[in-house]
Amino acid sequence: MTTDAPARPRWLLPAGAVILLLAAGVGAWFALSGGPPRLEDDAARKIAEAFLDEVRAGKPDAAWAATTAEFKSIQGKDTFRAFVKAKPALKGPAAFDGCQKTQANGLTLAVCTFKPAKGPGAVKVTLAPEQGQWKVERLAVE
Repeated sequence: MTTDAPARPRWLLPAGAVILLLAAGVGAWFALSGGPPRLEDDAARKIAEAFLDEVRAGKPDAAWAATTAEFKSIQGKDTFRAFVKAKPALKGPAAFDGCQKTQANGLTLAVCTFKPAKGPGAVKVTLAPEQGQWKVERLAVE
């Protein structure tokens, strides 16, 4: 007795080959491009502290200039100035409390937390890679 196996669609083998080539190409691109720049905790801390130092020194425009395009599109310069002015926690010293890396929409982020010297709450500076360097993506005062 012979059994006839169902015929495979003719497009299955070429489609599989195309998918395999695409996957190999994407893998090679990531390997050669190096992906996002590596960020050590100490470097993240220094970037976040430099940003907050500008804010504390009364230079919100300089701090805003060190942010990502995403940050700038969400919070224009005037809005950022008003935000800084309205948050007393950004005016005084704050102690570094740690930095955690996280993923959001396939993007590696670093969230650095600072505790204000006076009062409760936290200041969180989120960093994201942009054009080969790490910049401030978000600023939150809790």
